[in-house]
Amino acid sequence: MPLTSQLCAAGVWPAVLVVGYLVFARNRCTGDRDALPLPTSIALMITAGLAAWSVPLLAAAIAGVYQPAHVGVAAWIVVLVGGPTLMYERRGHHANGARRVAGQAEAATVQRTRSTGPGSAAASNLHGSTVMHVDRLCDGLLVAGLLLAGVLYFGFPSESIYGGRDEGVYANHAVYLAHHGRLTVPYPWAAEDSDVLSHWTGFPGFYNTPETLTVQFGHLFPVWLAQAYATAGPNGLFRFNGAVSLLSLVLFYGVCRMAVPGPLALTATLFLAFNPSQLWIARITLSEPLAQMFIWAGLVLLMQALRDHENMSARWAGGLLGLSVLVRIDGLTMMPLLFLSHLVWKLFVTANMEATEPRCGIWSAVYQTAVPVAALALATYAFTCAPYLREVAAIYMWPLVTASVITLGLLLIGKQKLLRRLSPALTGKVSFGILAATIAAASGYATWWRPRANPDPQWKFERVGYSFDAARDYAQDSFVNLARYLSPFVLGLALAGWLAVLWRRIRRDRDYFFVPVVVIVGCWSVVCLWRPGVYPDHFWAIRRFVPVVIPGVVLCAAIAAAEIARRLSRLWTYVLGGATVLFLVGFTFQAGRLVFFFAEDQGLYAQLQAVAERLPRDQVIITHGYKTWVTPLYLAFDRQVVPIDISAAEGAMLWRQWAARQKGRGQPAYLLVEIDKPSAERSKVVDEFVLSRVFVQPTVYPLPTQIVRSQWQLELYKFPP
Repeated sequence: MPLTSQLCAAGVWPAVLVVGYLVFARNRCTGDRDALPLPTSIALMITAGLAAWSVPLLAAAIAGVYQPAHVGVAAWIVVLVGGPTLMYERRGHHANGARRVAGQAEAATVQRTRSTGPGSAAASNLHGSTVMHVDRLCDGLLVAGLLLAGVLYFGFPSESIYGGRDEGVYANHAVYLAHHGRLTVPYPWAAEDSDVLSHWTGFPGFYNTPETLTVQFGHLFPVWLAQAYATAGPNGLFRFNGAVSLLSLVLFYGVCRMAVPGPLALTATLFLAFNPSQLWIARITLSEPLAQMFIWAGLVLLMQALRDHENMSARWAGGLLGLSVLVRIDGLTMMPLLFLSHLVWKLFVTANMEATEPRCGIWSAVYQTAVPVAALALATYAFTCAPYLREVAAIYMWPLVTASVITLGLLLIGKQKLLRRLSPALTGKVSFGILAATIAAASGYATWWRPRANPDPQWKFERVGYSFDAARDYAQDSFVNLARYLSPFVLGLALAGWLAVLWRRIRRDRDYFFVPVVVIVGCWSVVCLWRPGVYPDHFWAIRRFVPVVIPGVVLCAAIAAAEIARRLSRLWTYVLGGATVLFLVGFTFQAGRLVFFFAEDQGLYAQLQAVAERLPRDQVIITHGYKTWVTPLYLAFDRQVVPIDISAAEGAMLWRQWAARQKGRGQPAYLLVEIDKPSAERSKVVDEFVLSRVFVQPTVYPLPTQIVRSQWQLELYKFPP
């Protein structure tokens, strides 16, 4: 792209900061009760800016008028107008710096009391300054650790421009959007040739709908990828998720800091940052990191809204959680979980005789944005990718609707008197004992029995680098596989921590604001573990667990560690804490050693670009071979390639019809074929290409241990008229 266009398109990124400050952060800077760490507050501001800019970007793409440079020029205008306002207001806020520091010290004291148990007010005040310094040190170490993680994220991206899998659909659609400014994709031939070529095999992830191709999945993520590509070319395309993942980690750190002391929050966040699941997903063009960012931003704001009675935070929480649906349609799972969280929260609050009316208003504020945004997202799916919505609805929609209706119905009919009567039984020791026993039994079942209860293999699915038994249900391995990414130690600790949250933070009349996280993490984990709905090869298969489950498990493990540390002497706390950190470092290095410094598919974009430059630009080219290299030639590099299986009778007939039509026009017919060995008809070969991919071996039993190379030889034939 021309440098001027890139500079224009780049205006969106500073505009994200300006708009994030003007619509979100400016109303929070004057409060003394904002106990969130400074990095998390900045990440929330950026997330709010991304959310605000998502609306015009997606609207322009739906209308077919999206131009990254034009959007960028408008963004630069926003920066020029809003920037001085930001600077002026920031100077005013600095005048109140002493008041904010005092508020932070008070908040640190409160956090210390919440994390370490009840104690005297005098003791808390005495240690408040020390706690504040420790938290600031943790903030600094977090920034340093995430800078190192950023080197790994940005330094070794996966060039996922290939076709055939979700990351390729997103990447190719993003490049097409940047070039053409529309969501739908025309067919790679003129309208008058549709009678011959409309029986083509198509591109994976693109529906053959009337008039134009309809792209699978939600379109908010590829729009942001398109803006990144328009700004920095393939570097922006393949590194966008690295920046989003870092934002997600800082938001996760904010949730941890509301639950556990700073050192434990730091340890949990860095363990997640260098975990192979997070490392792999941050380098590839999949939508899970953006969904993770919106979800954890929504959760941290929901917790703060319930704690501090802030309607504005509640509305932003609902909007961000609803926006996750626009990124990934499985974000709809959040709606019944929000209703269930509210119901559980009411049960526990009523049981402890808290004043419910002010806080119930917070939930109303959440629904004021969450429900309309989720409904608008669903309508967007219906308008822009109806075939995908029908596919999802046939499998998942009825369970989601049923769960939403049941939870909402229970929430609406749950009267205070009824809840007051039910609460003692539901929050008693017997109920907790039954719940703990159920979780222990389910964990044992998922570890030892479920993986073995499989049908005998009937046939194998073969793909380059791996194969798996097609008759086997690999969902039955989910719990064991999750432990391979996080270690059985962390997973067991998380189960104990989840129960500890319910016992200590609800039964002991403390920290009601943590209830939504407990319910959402627990229920979302059950859904994913029972039926992840994804191909079984790793790292691909772990993607379902990245947005909520894996961060939630790490968070609950940190809570359990805080509970254990609270009962130990300072010496034993240091000894066990040091041993745990060493174990986590060793486990992380062992689990991720293959991918720490390895960039998958390095150079693939340049290879495909070189092939495209040697193909005729204005001619239809019939192709035969694996869709990995065919899809980007059309979507990303604007070559009119039409994939047809010429080894089949129908495909061979289509090719003959096309060649005859071209001969009648006095035009040559081109055929690009993937071959195993050089062709015998060398006289018609006008060019040859060799493409290669280097990637981590996909295995059904993680973690991968080998690097696989896949190579294609292509020949371009020209048949003169």
